[in-house]
Parts: sequence; structure tokens; C-alpha cells
Amino acid sequence: QVKICWEAAAAKDYEIQVSTDTANWTTLRRVAGNTQSGWADFSQLNAHGRYVRVLCKTRLTEYGFSIRELQVFAGK
Repeated sequence: QVKICWEAAAAKDYEIQVSTDTANWTTLRRVAGNTQSGWADFSQLNAHGRYVRVLCKTRLTEYGFSIRELQVFAGK
């Protein structure tokens, strides 16, 4: 599970990715057309890795990208 808390400068289009070595990334979820800031919750993501990133592609506002908090939870 991954939770992202966006500030007002959220991403409109982005990807949640995971990697074991920071050289090879696997996309777990693609988001297109996001229209709001605040919490985005992605559950039931099935992957393993040591590193997680949010690859921002398009800005929601002209102010760039700003994540207030990123939470990553391990499965059982």
C-alpha cells in the first residue's frame, strides 16, 4: 500500500514505481487526470523492492510538484 499526501501543487499525471537497485524501475500504478490535492491511497499493489518513487509527469498547477507526506506499507 502506498499513500501520498499532495500539497496544492499536486501532479496531474504520475506513476508509482518500485526498484531493487535504482537502475530498473517497475511501474505499479499510473494516474492520469488527477484533479485534487490531499490524500491519494493505493492499496493492493503487488510488488517488492527496496526503493519507491513517484514519477511526476504533468503538474496540476503552475507551481510544480509538492508531496507533503509519502507512506509505504509492507504486505503480510
